[in-house]
Amino acid sequence: MDTGDSMVLAFVLLNTVPGKEEKVAEVLKQEKEVKECHVVYGEYDMHLTLEIEDLRVLDDFIYKLRSLEGIQHTMTLVAVGAW
Repeated sequence: MDTGDSMVLAFVLLNTVPGKEEKVAEVLKQEKEVKECHVVYGEYDMHLTLEIEDLRVLDDFIYKLRSLEGIQHTMTLVAVGAW
């Protein structure tokens, strides 16, 4: 996925309160930075793909994300290249 020179591509793995995955997904799908939102099986409950302006805006987004009801833990991965 080519996000252009000025955009940051990031992936966020989330753990939610059990049973809250769909409610959290509905809220997150409304955010303009969220390009994909998937409920997944495994160690994490949800995977987000973000296209975001810069690292400062990413920091603000993650801070807001962590304060949402139903989210217990996040792991953010910032893409540095694609092959």
